[in-house]
Amino acid sequence: NEEVTISHIEGEPFPEDPELEAGSKIERSLELMLNRNTRVRDEAFNPYKGSYSVLSVEKTGGFLGGDLEFTKYKAEWRGYLRKGEFWKSPILAYRLRGRLGENLPFYEQFYLGGLETLRGYEENEFRGDKVVLGSLELRVPLAKELLGSLFVDAGKAWSEDSSMEGFKIGWGFGIRFKTPIGLIRLNYGVGEKEGRFYFGMGEAF
Repeated sequence: NEEVTISHIEGEPFPEDPELEAGSKIERSLELMLNRNTRVRDEAFNPYKGSYSVLSVEKTGGFLGGDLEFTKYKAEWRGYLRKGEFWKSPILAYRLRGRLGENLPFYEQFYLGGLETLRGYEENEFRGDKVVLGSLELRVPLAKELLGSLFVDAGKAWSEDSSMEGFKIGWGFGIRFKTPIGLIRLNYGVGEKEGRFYFGMGEAF
């Protein structure tokens, strides 16, 4: 299915940026979002075929009024492949994400690192006005209610005033338990330093 979403949020207060003048500030935002979803999920809400894509533009300030003006552009694509319909067939999942911001205050910057994005690193370890991320994951059924996984994530976050370092890469493995309330996930990821464990509900993508 395809969706178009338009939202308008007025009078939303936000945390003060130390670089701004003292006093309360007001944001007024307008967001346009286009998405297409053909994912097919199993009984534990785990996608195993199809794709999901989304494009969005969020404008704050300018002709909308308010005390700040900035813009966010977001794009993401996720795909899933499973050879055959049998539950024992492995699933290949992949994701591409891009984020771009113009004149973002610090609290609106994009984050990278941790369970949902770049495994092998601390939660939200990296941030910036721009983010690129790619993930590839092989999900292998070990039993009817148990899956194993192997994954690799690569991405970076940066701003105009920061150096263009190379991509950060994380890799690892995990297990998933299918339960009546959804998928329970345990991952072990390795980045540039020591490995770390992650626990969560559902898939990252």
